[in-house]
Amino acid sequence: LLHRDEDFTVEEINSRKMAKQKGAFFLGMDKMNPQFMRESNLVRGAVKREDLERIQQFVRAAAEDIIAKSLPYGKLDVADKLNKVVLVRLIEDYFGVSAPSDRMMRMWLRSLFYDLFLNLTNSNAKYKVAWQAANERRNYLLQTIKDRKQQLQDGISLPDNMLNRFIHLQQQPGNEWFDDENIQRQIGGLITGILETSNKAIILVLDELFNRPETLKSAIQVAKEYDTKKMFGYVQEALRFNPVQPGILRFNERKQDLIGRNGKTYSIPAKRKIVALTAGAMFDPNAFPRPKAFEPDRNAVYMNYGYALHECYGKYINSVTLSELTAAVLRLKDVRRE
Repeated sequence: LLHRDEDFTVEEINSRKMAKQKGAFFLGMDKMNPQFMRESNLVRGAVKREDLERIQQFVRAAAEDIIAKSLPYGKLDVADKLNKVVLVRLIEDYFGVSAPSDRMMRMWLRSLFYDLFLNLTNSNAKYKVAWQAANERRNYLLQTIKDRKQQLQDGISLPDNMLNRFIHLQQQPGNEWFDDENIQRQIGGLITGILETSNKAIILVLDELFNRPETLKSAIQVAKEYDTKKMFGYVQEALRFNPVQPGILRFNERKQDLIGRNGKTYSIPAKRKIVALTAGAMFDPNAFPRPKAFEPDRNAVYMNYGYALHECYGKYINSVTLSELTAAVLRLKDVRRE
């Protein structure tokens, strides 16, 4: 279903809300839309291979600093005092986006994310809060872009971050279409899902590990070895058992057929929303042998970040942020739930 992205589409699910709330973003478009390829290719072209190491070092240092300051109290609010603080700092350092205050950034991101992905009843009250947040952030971002372009004109070099890379890309021949409004749409779209999903994922990972004492012991050992790649195996497997979301919404314009077990055909009527149950797919024994066993070293295709064309843009960044923040907590001496 997720491979068949021209039969099962996303624009009817996300595009209208994104455009109405804060402007069009390529992850809310289908590939038949020419704007999708042009904007997605430019945004992906702004990423550098060495970015992951930079993000890893930043998150590790920021997390260890916060945890060191909380040690005298003997307790740590992981969601509010660790995850959200580090992630907002990362948005400023790597993505180059700040707000009048950290509290304002949290409010913007929570309001926008809720309306886009969780406002399933289309509550007008929730939309109004998100619309106000979107406009506040848009105006702040546009002024930031204007100020940084003025700095360049004054001969002042800009630090390396995603927003500043977009500003440099805008000035290259052939990118005249990439105006300030487009920049703010793209960078706004990139950061909207960072705070709430990442925070929730880390909490669910820790919850799953604390529910498995033997697995917790081995995860703590990996955390003490500072092995981010191995830790991501624990993160992926924990989120398979304790997923951030059970599935992904898609839409079919016309009647479609799917082939199930033993060749059985399932017909889906036209004009329907469909939930592709990625959480269920990760317990398919054909793809995940011994599906009820917790195996952090699996060689499998996880769907915690979606799959195929619209796989989460932040998948590789999250492989670092989720692993580092989880490991930072696990390295605490005698760590346990309060």
